[in-house]
Amino acid sequence: MTSAKTKVQRLVVFGDSTVDDGNAFRMTGGVQAAPPNWRGRYSNGPVVVEYLAKGLGATLDNYAVGGATTADLVSQIDEFVRRGRPLGEGDVVLAWAGSNDLEGIDVANRRLLRERISAAAANLAAVIERLRRLGATRFVIVTRTPHGRLVGDNDLGNAELDALVDATGERPGPDIVTYDAYESVRDMAANPGRHGLTNTKNECIQVPACISESYDTGLGVANGFVHWDGAHYTTRAHQIMGEQLLRMLR
Repeated sequence: MTSAKTKVQRLVVFGDSTVDDGNAFRMTGGVQAAPPNWRGRYSNGPVVVEYLAKGLGATLDNYAVGGATTADLVSQIDEFVRRGRPLGEGDVVLAWAGSNDLEGIDVANRRLLRERISAAAANLAAVIERLRRLGATRFVIVTRTPHGRLVGDNDLGNAELDALVDATGERPGPDIVTYDAYESVRDMAANPGRHGLTNTKNECIQVPACISESYDTGLGVANGFVHWDGAHYTTRAHQIMGEQLLRMLR
């Protein structure tokens, strides 16, 4: 297995809107993630993988697209292959998807939920295996974050994801770790003072004093908020998650 201390030269990202650094914005001609979102991110500033890559001193190679499900990661990997950038020991692959697999499901429909969760776990297992064959030696797999439309069931699917990573990690091959984004956001909401946060309830995008600020000229009020909108997080929350991931990878 590759040493966890191997210097990371490139962070390769596959995922959804949480880690999209402007791909959906470019692909839709500015329709998705339009202002007041910042420069095509689903946030008011840089997203977690941008903070992580900067902290690692690594190149960011990002294929994430807003709205992607775990099945859509296949097409993102296809695009990576088309660009002809082989994976090696200096790369860390980060996969962040799963929330959109459960989008719109009635939480009372337990059968459909279990089917979707099982399908998402199978998709991620296939993604890991394909990337392994492409030369990946280090993976970070991320749990689902809390989602307002799944109140009371925000942790759905994360146990299955943990089990998948545990089972995959027992086989000879690449280093695979799980980053618990669900727990990170839950802790921000439960212990805001620990993170220098002041507002865990409201969406920044709905508060004039928050939305009027710009990352380019400096954030004050906004840096106290966890939530950017109903499904996404402020750049401050992204920065906190980036710092946590950085400690894991160093």
